[in-house]
Amino acid sequence: MVLPKLLIVVNTDFVSVEDLRLAAIKVVSTVMCLPNHFDKVELKPEWDRDLQCASDSASILGEQEQIVTQLIRVLYADQPHDDVERPFTCLKFYILEVLLMSLRTETSSYNMRYLLHLINVYVVEDVPFCPGLVGTVVKLIEEKILTMQMPADVTLVAFDVLIDFVDLYDYVKRDSKNVARELVLALSRYVDTLINAGKLSHSYPLIVQAYDCMMKWILTSQWIIDDRDCYKAVISTLSRGITIFDRDTDQPPETPQEKKKRRDPMPSKPLFQLPPRPSVKMSTSSGNNSGGGNTSQSSSRSNSNAVRKEQVAVRMAAEYCMSQFVNQLGRASPLNGSVNQKAEDLQQLRIRRSQRRSDQGDVLPWESRDAIRYFLLDKRMILAVFDIESQQDEKDVPAVKFIIRDTTGRHIWSIDAQYKDEQKQTHPSSPPQQQSPKMTHERNIVGSKSLTDSLQVSEAPTADAANSDAIPSIDDLVSVDPASWSQWEFVKSMAECEQEEENETLDRIHKRPLDRFMISPTAANVNTESARGFRLLLSELGLLLPKNRSRITPLRITDSLITEIETLDMLNDRDCISITAYYASSGNTTWEDLVETPPPLSPQFLQFLNCLGWPIQVESHTGFKGKLDSSICKTIPYYADRNVEFVVNVPYFLHTPPNDDNTWGSASNITKIHRMVSADDHVCVIWIEDLDNYTALAKRIKASNSSNAKSMVYIFINPLRNSANSLYWIRVHIPLIGNNATSVVSSQRLNDNALIFGPLADGMIVSRHALGSMVRNTAISAHQACRVVTDTYTRPYVVRKQFIEEMLHRHRSKMQLSEFYAEMFSGKDT
Repeated sequence: MVLPKLLIVVNTDFVSVEDLRLAAIKVVSTVMCLPNHFDKVELKPEWDRDLQCASDSASILGEQEQIVTQLIRVLYADQPHDDVERPFTCLKFYILEVLLMSLRTETSSYNMRYLLHLINVYVVEDVPFCPGLVGTVVKLIEEKILTMQMPADVTLVAFDVLIDFVDLYDYVKRDSKNVARELVLALSRYVDTLINAGKLSHSYPLIVQAYDCMMKWILTSQWIIDDRDCYKAVISTLSRGITIFDRDTDQPPETPQEKKKRRDPMPSKPLFQLPPRPSVKMSTSSGNNSGGGNTSQSSSRSNSNAVRKEQVAVRMAAEYCMSQFVNQLGRASPLNGSVNQKAEDLQQLRIRRSQRRSDQGDVLPWESRDAIRYFLLDKRMILAVFDIESQQDEKDVPAVKFIIRDTTGRHIWSIDAQYKDEQKQTHPSSPPQQQSPKMTHERNIVGSKSLTDSLQVSEAPTADAANSDAIPSIDDLVSVDPASWSQWEFVKSMAECEQEEENETLDRIHKRPLDRFMISPTAANVNTESARGFRLLLSELGLLLPKNRSRITPLRITDSLITEIETLDMLNDRDCISITAYYASSGNTTWEDLVETPPPLSPQFLQFLNCLGWPIQVESHTGFKGKLDSSICKTIPYYADRNVEFVVNVPYFLHTPPNDDNTWGSASNITKIHRMVSADDHVCVIWIEDLDNYTALAKRIKASNSSNAKSMVYIFINPLRNSANSLYWIRVHIPLIGNNATSVVSSQRLNDNALIFGPLADGMIVSRHALGSMVRNTAISAHQACRVVTDTYTRPYVVRKQFIEEMLHRHRSKMQLSEFYAEMFSGKDT
C-alpha cells in the first residue's frame, strides 16, 4: 500500500511520505531473500485483492508499467500443475514488481539510490534461479538513464549497478546476446548527447562514468569483434571525447544524419529530452553592451581553468578507454590475475649495466643503443624494441620483441618477419579438351589435383627447317682422336652437373623466393651485430616518414631513464585495494581477543574468506599483496580482474618474522605487525556472532589501531540463528571519530552520503551464495568512496599519464630531420 505509490491517506505531520516509503523499502530489503531460502513461497489467490482494488482506483499503472508487469510475469511464469486444485502465485514476482515499479515512480533521490542498491542485490540473489532476470533489469535501468531526467547522483549509482552486472554476463548471453550491444549503443548516444550539450561543468562526471560502464561491458567478452557497426559507434564516441578541445561548445549540436539501415530499432519518440539553454538578454544601450562584454570576458577568463579541467578529465577518460578498446580489438590476452613485475628489457639493461665497469670499478658511459631502443610515441606511449632469435627455422629472418608502456599498463609483443612472394605462377591458357571417362573418373577420385593437372596437354605441331640438315652436331665438331673425345666427355659431364645445380636452385627458389636476391655483404661495410628489427617495425608503422616525425621521439638510454622506467612499472595500472577482516563473538570482544587470542574460528568464516578471494602464496605471488611479505605471512585471500586487485589482511594468518630478519624492525608481536600492515585499509569487515553492542566494537577497533590508520567503514556480518547458516544480516557503520579534525569531517561527509557506495546497505539480509561477491563489491566501492571524501583518490591511468608526460619534458630533445635519420640508420649515438 506504500510502494510503489502511497495509496492510503495518512497524517504526514509526524512522518513525511519520503520517510514512510524509505521505511517500506528497508522492510523489503529484509524479506527479498526469503523466497530462495524457503525454496518457494506461494500465496493463495486474491491475497492482494485490496491492493489491486486500490491500484485500479488510483490508476497508477501506465503503459510502461503494464509492459514491465508483463515482462516480470513471463520471467516467473510457472508450469501448470495438474495435481494442484487452486492456482498459486509466486512471491518473487511481487517483490521484483514492487522494486521496479517503485524505481519508476519514486521522486526522492535518496530513496532511488536505495532502490537501485536493492535491485542490484536482488538480481545477484535470484539470477541463478532466473537467468533472464539480468537482461530485463539492464534494459529497464538503461531506459531510465536515457530519459535524462534522473538526478546526477542517482545516475552515477545506476552506472555502478550496470557495472556490477558485468560479472553476470554469462547469464546475460544465455538469455539474449543483444543486451550488451544495445546497452553499449545506448551509452554511446548518451555520451554524444552530453558532449553536444556543452555543459561539462555538470555533466563531466556522468560522461566519465558512462565511458567506464561502456568499456566494462565491451571488455567482458569478444562479442564486439565481429560487430562492425557497434565498434564504429564506440570509436566515434571515444573520438568525440579525445577531440574535446577542438570542439566549440557554444555552438548548437549538429543533427546527425540518419542511416538508411539500422540494426537497432529506432524509438518512437525523441530519445533525449534536454532542457533548453537559457537565453542571454541583450541590452540596447551601447554603454551597457560594452560593460556586459567586459564582464563576459572576465567571467570567461575566470571560468577557463574550470572548463579546461573538465575537458581534461573527459579527454583522459576517452584516451584510456580507447587504449583498452584497441587492445580488445587486437585480441590482447585478458588481464584477470597478477602480472609479472619484471620486464625483459630492464633485465637486459641491468646485465649491461653490470658489464659497464672497467677494471678499476668505474662505471663506463653508454656507448651504443643497438641492443635496445626506446621511443616515445604520440606523447603518451613508451616503446622499447630489441632483436630476438626468430622462432622460424631460418636464423637470418629478423625477429623483434617490443614492449609498450602506456596508461593501461605494460604489453609485450613479439614479431617474426615473414616474406612472401607475391609473384603469382601463371599458367598458359589452353583450349578445353574432350576428356575421356577414365580421366574424369580419376579427377573425381583424386580431389587434391587441380584442374590444370587433370587436363590433357596437347603437343604443339613442329616442322623441320629448310637448313636443319646443314647445322652440324657436336659429335661432328669433335675430332675422332681419343684425346679430343675424352675432353668432350669431360665438358659434357661438367655441363650435366651444372644443369643439375640449376635445377636444384630453381626448386629452392620456388620454396624461398627471396634467395634469388641474396647478396653476400662485405664485412667492412655491414655491422652484422647491429639491430635492424626496430627499423623494420617503425617503417611498417609509418613512423619513419617525414610527415610523422613529430609523433616519435627517440629516448637516449641513461641511468636516469632506466630508473624512471622502473618507477613507471611500479605504478599501479589497476586499483589496488586492501581491507581487514576480523572474527568476533560479540560486540564486547576486546582488542586482544580480536587480534592476538581469538576464539576458535568458525568454518563458515573461513569459507567466507575463500569467497572474498582465492588463496595465494605470498612468496611466489608477483601481483599486489599490500604491505605483506613471506616473512610474516604465507597465504592471503586475493582477487583480481581487469580493473582492480584486492587483498584481505587477516590477522590470524600472520606470524612473527624470523630472528635474523630486520625488515619489520621492532615489530615483535602480532599486534604491532597487524597495525603496520593494515594502516592503509579504509574498510574493515567483521564476522560477528552476536550483534549486541556492535557499534562500540567499531569504535574500539578504531581507537586500538595505529595513529595513522585510515579505517572509516565497518561492515558487520551476522549469521542469523535458526537459518541453517544460509541467511546473514548486514550492518554498515561509520563511526564519527578520528585522529584529527580532518578525519572527523571526512567521516561525517561519508556518513551523510553513505549510499554512494554499495550494493549492500545497512540492514539488508542476504543469502550465503551471494554473500562473498556482495561484500567484496561493497568493500571495493566503500574504499573508493573513502578516498573520494578525503580527496586522495586518483584513477591509476591518470597517475601513469602524468608520469609519462613528465618523462617527455625531461627527455625531449630538438633533433633535426637529418640527425633523426642518421641516428635511426647509423646504429650509433650521434
